[in-house]
Order: sequence, then C-alpha cells, then structure tokens
Amino acid sequence: MKNNDTICDFFKNASKVKQVDALELKINESTSVNASIRLGTLENLERSESLNISVRVIIGKKLASISSNINSIANCRLLLDRVIDMAKVVPDDNYCGLPLINEYATNTKELDILEKIKLSEKTLIEDAKKAEESSLSIKGINNSEGANRSWSKNKLTLFSSLGFHKNYSRTTNSLSVIAIAGEGVNMERDYEYTVATYSKDLMDSNIVGKNAAKMAVSRLNPRKVKSCKLDVLFSPRAGSSLLSTFAASINGNSIARGTSFLRKKMATDIFNSDVTVFNDPHILRGLRSKPFDAEGIKNSKIPLINKGNLCNWMLDSRSARQLNLTTQGNSSPTNLYMQNGKISKEEILSNIKKGLFVTEMMGMSFNPINGDYSRGASGFWIENGEITFPVSEITIAGNMLDMYKKLTPANDLEFKSGIDVPTLLIEDMTLAGL
Repeated sequence: MKNNDTICDFFKNASKVKQVDALELKINESTSVNASIRLGTLENLERSESLNISVRVIIGKKLASISSNINSIANCRLLLDRVIDMAKVVPDDNYCGLPLINEYATNTKELDILEKIKLSEKTLIEDAKKAEESSLSIKGINNSEGANRSWSKNKLTLFSSLGFHKNYSRTTNSLSVIAIAGEGVNMERDYEYTVATYSKDLMDSNIVGKNAAKMAVSRLNPRKVKSCKLDVLFSPRAGSSLLSTFAASINGNSIARGTSFLRKKMATDIFNSDVTVFNDPHILRGLRSKPFDAEGIKNSKIPLINKGNLCNWMLDSRSARQLNLTTQGNSSPTNLYMQNGKISKEEILSNIKKGLFVTEMMGMSFNPINGDYSRGASGFWIENGEITFPVSEITIAGNMLDMYKKLTPANDLEFKSGIDVPTLLIEDMTLAGL
C-alpha cells in the first residue's frame, strides 16, 4: 500500500468499531542506498525499502503496542485485532494514555530537513572511492577497512484518534573511512566520518580520507603508562558519549523509577557555571531535527543545564504523569549539545602539566544508581602542555557527579552527530594502566 492516508483511514474507522478508548498509529517509510568500497573495489551496493507500522491502543487503563511490516488492509485488520487482544489481558497502568489534545503540535516549523535531489548509485560509489584513495595516499597507510557512502530518506506519519494527523520526511547522507597504518604486530586503525541532511553539507571526501589516515598514523607505537591521577582532555568525538550518558540519566522513566543517580538533583548545580546544555529539535537542517516529538507533542528548544543548574528532565507523556509534570515535547536527545565554553582547546592544553588526551573510548561500565563510571580508552599523553606520544590499553574512571563538577568546555563546538560537545577537560580523574 503506497497511500498512508488509506492506512490511517482504516485504523480511524476500525478503532471506532472496535470501541477502543484511544489509538495511536505510526507509519515509517524508509528508502536507503549504501555503497561500500575497499581497496578501490566495490564490495557492496545495497538498496533497501521498508514500510513499518506501529500501533498503540488503550482500553480503560490498559495499554498494548505492536509493530509489523505490512502490505495490505487485511494485515492491518489482523494487527489491530492482535493488539486489542493484548490490551485486554495486560495489567492496568494508571499512567498510560495519549497526550492531551492541547499538547499536540499544530503550527509546525519548516526545518529544511528534506533534500529533494535523489543521488545516483554512481555518485555514492565515486564519493566513497575518492575518500579511500585520499586515505591510502598518506604515507604510513598500508591498508584499509574501506569507505562507506550512504543516502537515506525516511517519512514518518503519526495519527492519533484524538485528532492529530501529521507527517514529515527527512534525508540523511553519510560518508566514512577506516584507515590502517603500520605493518605486522604494529598496526593501528582510525576513522573519520561526516553526516549531514544535505549531501552538499558533507565534509569533502578528500578531507575525510586524509583525516582518517593521519589519525591512524599518529597512533603508531603506542606506549603504556602507569596508574595515576591526572587531568583528562576529551576530544569532541569521545566526549559526546558523556553527554549521551547524561541524557539517559535524566530520562523521565529513569527518574520516575528512581533508578538514576540524578533523581534528587533537580534545580541544583551539578556542573560549574560555564556549562549549559540544550536540546533543540528546531535547528535548520539539524541531524535530528523534527517538527514534533515521537507522540506528536509540540516541541521547542529547551535548556537541560542552565549555567550548571539542572533545570529539566526529558519527559514523555507517561513519565510526565508519574512525576506530576508537563512534557515539553523533548522526550529524547534531539540535537542535544553542550554550549561552547569561554577558552580555547589550546589554552586548556597549555595549562595541563600531566594529562591524557582521549580520542577513543571502548567498553562501558556505568552504574546509573550511584554514577560510578569507567571506560577503556586510548589517546595521547600530555606533558607540560604538549601532546607527546600515543597511549593505549588504559582505563579512565570516576564518579559522574565529581566529573561534572570538574568539567570545563572549550570553545570548539561543531554539530556533527546530533549529540555534540566541544573539547572537554575533566580534572583529577583516575587512570588505570600498568
């Protein structure tokens, strides 16, 4: 079925006949093309198309949901019957329900998130080849894990039995390269990537390739260091994971369940006054921009941290009811970013006598109840304000509340992934090495 209105009309009429109290329908149409190149040869050219439908129904205080790929009204009818049967047997949920009518988005903004030009497979292949060729041209690069260039288009339609019915479409372009430096047992890899709504906003293919290669070469001959306490500087790529962890910790469901170490920190200063964090779904051409949230609720730019002070949770309608609060249409990270600080990365670096510049993190040990945090890491040793030699096989650790208080942002923020930070300094962390 190509017409989403036909699907919506079916569920609108069927929900009245079936006498459900409320129904929400999501239809997600997706088309994507991906080209993979390795050592100049096309390894894979993949195209996929999908139509996925998700249905939530509410009967009294009972809620059930179901999702499926569908291709006929008969399948829609079967899907509705199944989810209604499920709703009749699940336990009561006192907080279930769709948003209030006045919470739905009415006048939505034009966010310029749809590139109307469709890229050819040939263009995708050429972009990937250029990026890999550029990485292989750098001295010290002897191999490649390949380059990937992709394009996708997604259309989301949201229908509610309370009267909401809107949709939006978006495109996403990406290019990535993984370069391998060195030989034998002395081999290192690193990558570079670029993601944008419009293809013309991607980083140049040659720059992507060269960046991946230079970073891989810089990691050759890493050293191990002894366990100690030291200042840690996080690259934006590594530091963004800290913001992701923060977002998960202020999720309304975690707060309502009492399973977050920040559950009692609302309206308190958890960062220093140089730190402000925004969730902004209305950035033009933003990687995660959308005109309304996942429930159709009107959204807007809101601060989560204002000059160090925790001022908002990330709430959906259910968690808002549990906490006796009002959702603001910001239930998930949507162009989440930390504002620039007051000083440059170079100024911060020059003041570090002994430290670590983290460029990659792996693994994860995080206790959401008390905030204890540790991760494997690699990067570069800092001595007297200078980046000196690469280091590997280390673990950095601390408690999130302590880390937040000792965090200083630089002023080099770039919007690259939808969850973005500038370079971050966290003083006096524990490093476990030799």
